[in-house]
Parts: sequence; C-alpha cells; structure tokens
Amino acid sequence: MGLTQNSKSGISFKDLVDAVKTKNATGRKQSDDISRLTIACVHRGSGKLYWRCRGSGCRHFRAGNCQLSRALSHAMQCTHLSPSLKSFASTRSTQNALGAKVTPKELQIESQEDDDSPSCKKTKLLRSTLKDTAIAKGTVKFDDDINHKIVMLFCVSGLPLRVLDTPQWKRLMETATKFKYKPTSSTMVSGTFIPAEAALVRSYQVTFLQTLVNLTVTFDGGSTRKPSSVYTIHISTADRECFFVEAYDATDEKHTASYIENLITSVRAIP
Repeated sequence: MGLTQNSKSGISFKDLVDAVKTKNATGRKQSDDISRLTIACVHRGSGKLYWRCRGSGCRHFRAGNCQLSRALSHAMQCTHLSPSLKSFASTRSTQNALGAKVTPKELQIESQEDDDSPSCKKTKLLRSTLKDTAIAKGTVKFDDDINHKIVMLFCVSGLPLRVLDTPQWKRLMETATKFKYKPTSSTMVSGTFIPAEAALVRSYQVTFLQTLVNLTVTFDGGSTRKPSSVYTIHISTADRECFFVEAYDATDEKHTASYIENLITSVRAIP
C-alpha cells in the first residue's frame, strides 16, 4: 500500500533516489524514531526532498520532511515492514493516544474455574474515571479530553471529518466551551489522533487475546465503492467473541496465494 505516484506533481517512485548523508549536513536532525521507519530521498532532477517507507517493496512516499505522526500512521498499515518495525510503530503510537491520557485503562487478569467456559482465564478491562485519573496523575488537559470525545463521536457515528473544518463547527465548539477550547483541524484528527487511538485499542486487544487459548483466525476480501480492494482479518475466541485485528488496502497488490498467505501469517507477529 502506498503512493506510487503523486497525482499533483506527476512524480513517481522511480524518480527518487536515497539521500546521501554527509558529516557537515546542516538543518534539523531527523529523529531516531523516524529513521527507523523511513528513508530520506531526493528527486533525481530537482533535488527536492522526499521520504519513503523503509519496508522492503513498499512504494509509499511523500514530499518534504517526514513527520513522525505520518510515518507511524503508514507503518501501522504497511504490509511490507518487518514484524519488529510494525511492533515498534504500534507501541510508539500508543504513547500519543488521547485515550491513554484522559481515560487510562489497565488489564486485570483473574484466574477463574469455570467448567462451562473453554478459556482458562478471564480478563477484565477496567476503565478509571477522569476524576480518578486527575487525582492520580494531575490535571488532564481540557483540550485532550474534548479531542478524545470528538474522535469517539466521529469514528463511532461515521461522520465526515470535513465537518471539523467548517465555520459552523468551530463556532459551536467555541460557544459551548466559552472559548476555552481551540478547534482541531480534520487533518490533525485523521493523521494523528485516530491512528494513535487505533494503536491504543489494538494494544489492549492483543494483551487480552494473549491470555486466551484456542483462537481462530479468519479472513475475507471485498471491494469498496471507490473501488478499492480490501482484506480484513478477524480472530475469534473459544467463547465465540470476534475481534477485528487487521485491514489491508490491496488495491495495488497482486492477489496471489503467496500474498494472501503473508497477510494471514503476519497475524502471528502481532506485538
């Protein structure tokens, strides 16, 4: 999955070459986290700066200096990255998740003898209240709390994110919060908040599944109206609980038996 060509400029992946590092290079040094996931490159003709995914065979690239949020957003859905790098990207993303800031959760595993249940352990997901969190870790930022609720509203309700950029929405939020909250743009929500929240939910999900036995992996493919080709992977427990764990945009891929096998077996590398 990736941008094999920039539709606006006509730049294609083959026009790029990896940037050469020099000892006397000036400017801001790229963070180690970004360097682990991406490679800096330049256009053959213009010398303009770009960056591309480090995954072997991935043709995703973008112009300019790489932002960590964009690198993490792509890395978590890239099928070309190694399991260790995908694990790193997922773990790193959870550090910025709004859900971890305003409603931290923790998993409490309890042994339970139950002849009617095939599971050896039962896991409870506990959610602390915002008040408890504030007492334990200090005052939670007001903006973080509002942004987290906005993410939940738009994701669960399926609302278009472009609403966040309208004057009507901004006036509503300013009036409702008495100008204590500065409205967030749709690009910030889609590029940073949602991917980080997805990584956090995934970490809780994986921690839960790791306590169980007799798990079943299922997959299915389909097309959207765009159209785009999508593969989804679910894991079912012995108690018939089903968890959505992966989705891949396979529009630009060849749907061979080997490709599908790699999608399914990659679930074993879930961090």
